[in-house]
Amino acid sequence: MRVKVTAVLLCLLVGLAVGLFLYFFETHTSREDQGWSRDAIREPYLAAQRFLQGQGVVVETTNRVREIAALNRFGTLIIDDSSHVLTTGQVDDLISWVEAGGHLIVAAESAAAENPDPLMQMLELERYETNCDCEPGGKNSDTDTETDSDSDTHPDKDKDHRAEMGDRRTPDQSDPAGDAEATDAPDRTLSETLREYNRRASQGIPDDAQEDSRHVRMAAVAPDRLSLLNFEGYKDELRIYFEPDLALYHPFFEHDSEEDYPGLRPFYWGGHDFGVAFMQFELNRGLISVLSDANIWRSENIALFDHAYLLTILADTQSPVMFLTGSQMPSLAVLIWQHAREALLAGCLCLLAWLIYRGRRFGPAKSLQGHAGRSVGEHIRAAGHFFWRHGHADRLTGVLIDDIERRARCTLAAFEQAEKNDDVREKCEILARHCGVDLEDVQRAMRYTDTNREEGLTAVIQTLQLIRKKL
Repeated sequence: MRVKVTAVLLCLLVGLAVGLFLYFFETHTSREDQGWSRDAIREPYLAAQRFLQGQGVVVETTNRVREIAALNRFGTLIIDDSSHVLTTGQVDDLISWVEAGGHLIVAAESAAAENPDPLMQMLELERYETNCDCEPGGKNSDTDTETDSDSDTHPDKDKDHRAEMGDRRTPDQSDPAGDAEATDAPDRTLSETLREYNRRASQGIPDDAQEDSRHVRMAAVAPDRLSLLNFEGYKDELRIYFEPDLALYHPFFEHDSEEDYPGLRPFYWGGHDFGVAFMQFELNRGLISVLSDANIWRSENIALFDHAYLLTILADTQSPVMFLTGSQMPSLAVLIWQHAREALLAGCLCLLAWLIYRGRRFGPAKSLQGHAGRSVGEHIRAAGHFFWRHGHADRLTGVLIDDIERRARCTLAAFEQAEKNDDVREKCEILARHCGVDLEDVQRAMRYTDTNREEGLTAVIQTLQLIRKKL
């Protein structure tokens, strides 16, 4: 009984502890910034593409210029650098597509004199550096724009552009919301900051560091460096931060009358106090919008000011949109196969014919000989022919003569005595009497020196073999 009571009390204590823990336990959610994803690093306009996709727009991106010829299914083409368009043929394809109703949005690039920009030449546009003394305090430090060192600064053009902008912008144009965002928050003490943080946490308001960073970046931009754009059908005035040290110039600005200008002229332009940063041309049913730089739509800048709103206005949301963010050219092998396929096949056929010609044989074909191993007799016969042909027949007969003299010393006592006396004739006479061979044949065989006659060598070998057999 006592054990059961103890177990019940223990369970009650554990349950009470768990209940108190759950009652006083508070959850806290924190965010960890892990930086840009791999896709965002590889594609600088990923946020702009996701923004359009969120509105139901089909978005594609490419870095192949040859896809310009297949733009019929796209309503808007965004090129982040006009220098990606390399040839006049590609410019003609773009103009034909625009005239059919497409909208080309392109960021101008200041090209060097030795490397002209065919698209900007067709539009008669030039991008140049302004007289803006852009210090880090008055410019968005996170916006990375590299200007061409060959670009020229035009003070007179800056003045003309400011005069043109004067018709579109009035001194009293202001945005209360923009002024509120541009006003720096007053300095607060650490205790006030902690109280504000606790208040936001108690009300469930997340601490959005990115939102704070966005306001800080926009507050760092001076109002005179913002471009104010107006579009027909939209009552809101867009505030866009184009790089103030870059501006666009068109020769049409130098003409007093619109009718006197013979070339393609813009019908709308806008910009900041230092020059024109945005310009539009109308071609039949299509439209060309030129920007001084496309950094406003990069992933780190699209959330600033009205950059995303401008993209929504310019892009045709009823048809697919393509981003051209590079100028990757096909390899030489691909170009040859596309434009010189017949010549390549003809060259391959010529090479094949030359190989067949050089590989022909003259005369009857010989059958392959078997690679069976040679017998010992064949090796001996080959070695004998080799010695005889090279004048070393004495090496063939010397072995037999040495064997005959060894046997004669063992069986004939007179032969050993004659050998001691070094009497060659007596040795030959002894061998001739014992073996029954003619003395002249024995002498010829024991002192053979004629190596040019094959018959003589054969007879000498036969005589020596007969003598050795009789001993």
